Amino acid sequence: MNSANDPLSPEKLQLFIAGLSGLSKEEIRKAKSLYIRNAISEYHALVETHKAFEQAAALHNLIPIFWPMLSGARRMQEVDERLARQRILDAIEVWQEDLAGEVFAIDPEETQLSNPGYSGAEKPAQNSPNKTIRVVVAFGLAALGVVFLLAGDWFSSLIYFGIAYFLFKWTDGQSR
Repeated sequence: MNSANDPLSPEKLQLFIAGLSGLSKEEIRKAKSLYIRNAISEYHALVETHKAFEQAAALHNLIPIFWPMLSGARRMQEVDERLARQRILDAIEVWQEDLAGEVFAIDPEETQLSNPGYSGAEKPAQNSPNKTIRVVVAFGLAALGVVFLLAGDWFSSLIYFGIAYFLFKWTDGQSR
């Protein structure tokens, strides 16, 4: 994540804290709450941008030469998202006394987080029936790709491998 775009980077936090001097306790609480909410909004925008990239690169998943690049890009996106989320949780934890009673919704699919007593632990991933079906279908397509490859039809095998890879990536993206 680019430090210039990260509202919770140490540099930006120092500037923000310096700007709070001279304010009343209630104004400080409101400013910190707004700052966290803005950081959460930027986190949501980051996640949506990464989803848009995945959709734009969907056809590249069918071409094996792009797989290393796409895999690396996906890992970088996951790291960016984890870093942004963890910084938000850390700020909530550090400002816990000032933000007593405030409720923040970090992830849309999660229940809302209230900062008092929040452990910061991740929710366990749940396997849905659809996810299991996608994995089974992806394995089947990969096996079919192997059959075509052994039969000498490399073009068809690449198509089946690409579709299987896409299903695996889609399944991985649904679990976050």
